[in-house]
Amino acid sequence: MSIQDNFRSAMRRYIYSVSILSNTDEERNPNAITVSSVTSISMEPPSLLVCINKNSRIHDTLKEGSKFCINLLSKNQEELSNICSDENKYDERFNDKNWNTNK
Repeated sequence: MSIQDNFRSAMRRYIYSVSILSNTDEERNPNAITVSSVTSISMEPPSLLVCINKNSRIHDTLKEGSKFCINLLSKNQEELSNICSDENKYDERFNDKNWNTNK
């Protein structure tokens, strides 16, 4: 399957409105933020629009060419979504056993 086919398949299945965007900074520290809008804007090349507040910790780690992951959440992941949206719980974001922070 091509990247476009995988992208198209993922976007067809994307029915939930909340996601988590995650990445690592230049020192390889993990970051995650809850986002309420992920929009597919192009199939060639596969492109998404995600809006991030300039005051969020993750904002400055998102640079042109940097890698990130969009985690499409299900209803049973509401607690994780809440943790990733609460600045006071920043240190708890990767405590969930289901996170895979390896390459």
